[in-house]
Amino acid sequence: MKILVIFTLLLLTTQGQAQRLKQLFAPRVAPRLNKIIPVNPANIDIVRDKWGVPHIFAPTDREVAYGLAYAMAEDGFAAMQDLILAAKGRTGEYLRAFYLQPYKDGKYRTFIGDGYMMFIKYSKDKKYPYIETIHPYGTSEHAENPHYNDQMELFVNKKAKVMTLDKTEIYKNAEKIYSPQ
Repeated sequence: MKILVIFTLLLLTTQGQAQRLKQLFAPRVAPRLNKIIPVNPANIDIVRDKWGVPHIFAPTDREVAYGLAYAMAEDGFAAMQDLILAAKGRTGEYLRAFYLQPYKDGKYRTFIGDGYMMFIKYSKDKKYPYIETIHPYGTSEHAENPHYNDQMELFVNKKAKVMTLDKTEIYKNAEKIYSPQ
């Protein structure tokens, strides 16, 4: 009889708590913004170095994100798409190391990839670390862009390019400085 009473109480409690348990174990979803928060593109500097790498400077995180999205859209949608999918938790479905295009005789060839490598050496006596990077497929997905595969030769020769986090140096050596239009 004790077992039947305990089971009945457990069953009633479970039925009464079902909605609460659903709430507790339901996947968390970020609330959607119902309004567009304005950004002033004039506040954003997109500074491209000689390799076409965009460095984004702006007073707010929102404006930096806007500038980064703008630069990524200029370079090609695939990299931007990967970030959107990652934010949605769907990276495993689509992220791949290389992108293929039809070549000939039913074969495919790699034309762009996610092969970005960064080597960082930290030093206690320097403000910024020493950084070398290589992006064999370049910063642009557009074949007519000079930065489409301009780093491939470095990669093939097992070399990298020096990068910096020093804002003054980035501006001094900029190939192009502009704001989103």
